[in-house]
Amino acid sequence: MKKKVLLLGAPGSGKGTQAKYLSSEFGYIHVSMGDLLRAEVEQKTTLGLEAKSYMDHGALVPDIVVNNMVVKKLSELSDVSYLLDGFPRTIPQAEFIAEKGVQFDKVIYFSIALETVLDRMAGRLTCKACGASFHAKYNQPKKDMICDLCGEKLVIRDDDKPETVKRRFETYLSSTQPLLDFYKKQDLVAEIDAEQPIESIQSQVKAQLE
Repeated sequence: MKKKVLLLGAPGSGKGTQAKYLSSEFGYIHVSMGDLLRAEVEQKTTLGLEAKSYMDHGALVPDIVVNNMVVKKLSELSDVSYLLDGFPRTIPQAEFIAEKGVQFDKVIYFSIALETVLDRMAGRLTCKACGASFHAKYNQPKKDMICDLCGEKLVIRDDDKPETVKRRFETYLSSTQPLLDFYKKQDLVAEIDAEQPIESIQSQVKAQLE
């Protein structure tokens, strides 16, 4: 049976790591809203060009554009199991895709505390040249602030600075709670403690999907 799964989790909850695991272990297609938006823009599709016109002016891409982008992509995946990540973010978006026939089999919510997110993200080091990622505490480069792979300087992205992480986390929680309630009413939500070791999380996610 082909499964349609929604992943919810704050930045730093490890959602991306689990999506990679499920994709490689079980063959799920990972549909990331950020990747989808970038692909549409790069391919200069009608929706991509419309989205770019807003992005170029620093404006948010309207719901109708994003909604149609997602529905178009998911219609291409009707015969495969997929993970949707980064959408929907609001009740109107959730209602829109439901009206278009997108029905999830499971919603997995990765629950995590702000302190843990700060610990994980505030130490992230990124290589601007090759995109490699390290961590000041958990995955240190061999040479201080130098990329092991290409030898370029590592940086702390603005998105990973504590004040930015805190703001993004609080925004995410306030927007996600209504979504959780929406899907809980449909008895779809499995909440997983994202502060456990990766292997424990993996086994619980696997159990939810089997």
